[in-house]
Amino acid sequence: MMNCFDNFVVWSWNVRGAVNATSKHHCKKLSMKYHPSICVLLETHVQFGRMASFWNWLGYFPAVIMEVNAGGIWVLTSGG
Repeated sequence: MMNCFDNFVVWSWNVRGAVNATSKHHCKKLSMKYHPSICVLLETHVQFGRMASFWNWLGYFPAVIMEVNAGGIWVLTSGG
């Protein structure tokens, strides 16, 4: 029987601000090391539109984006 969750990786991070250079560096490093199928970022403190090209460049696309004044939650899926 084939297991559909082989090589399925999910990471979640309370990033506390997704737009700064340190957060972007860590996101890039983690995505390249673990190749997650789903990335969940909490407390992003920025509109996804400002970061969309960065995530698209890494190969991730929005599945669920919840933006609120005090933070935000992004659920991103890999494109491949």
